[in-house]
Amino acid sequence: MSTITVKHNSCLREPGNGPIWLASKLGQAVGKRTRLFGSFRMRSIASVLCVLFALSIVHAQTLNARISVTSVVPAKLRIDARLPAATNALSFRNTYGGVIGLGERIETVAAISDNAVRVKIPKLAPGEFESAEKFSHFSYEVSLDAPMRPADLSHVSSLNSDRGVLMLADLLPQTMKDVRSCNINIDTPRGWTVESNVARAGSEFSTDEPENTVFLIGPSLHEKRQRGFTDPVKI
Repeated sequence: MSTITVKHNSCLREPGNGPIWLASKLGQAVGKRTRLFGSFRMRSIASVLCVLFALSIVHAQTLNARISVTSVVPAKLRIDARLPAATNALSFRNTYGGVIGLGERIETVAAISDNAVRVKIPKLAPGEFESAEKFSHFSYEVSLDAPMRPADLSHVSSLNSDRGVLMLADLLPQTMKDVRSCNINIDTPRGWTVESNVARAGSEFSTDEPENTVFLIGPSLHEKRQRGFTDPVKI
């Protein structure tokens, strides 16, 4: 049985590059003003405002998506997603990890505008879709038939009756300039489990590095510890 190593990635960003840093700077500015008044109440209000400010920024820059396994044979996924800002174009990778033709796997793309009107999204090229209207809520299907070469299994998403390897790098659109993080829910067949290299809270996974996020799904994932790895490896 093959072993797939899952690497853990921190969800913290470097200083000076994200909402937490902005909230900290806001807190420092407000703190200087409150020291002039010397009011405990003012300091408390300032702290609450800083927290709300940070949360509002994180929420505004987060993509929310639900990945559902709709069929194993043939291998099919349905993805429902909502972007933090409206767009009129979706662009998916057509080449990744030496595998070409990935854009052909994207099918049945549909979208709904912010005023709940269905938007038509014509296909311009493999993995390229563009509409005359803007939208933030959209859905699509992904055909995950096995790659032509077994070696490609470690580079792109794949799914069969035994297990699935889902990589956000080739499943989510690349039109995500305003996205700093992703919240992902995954629906699997009955009896299957989900493991990942990112943080999990209940049924939801959160990551600020979608390019490096991997999910392993299957009916029988077992934990195995290997020398040199501090985290357990799911196989």
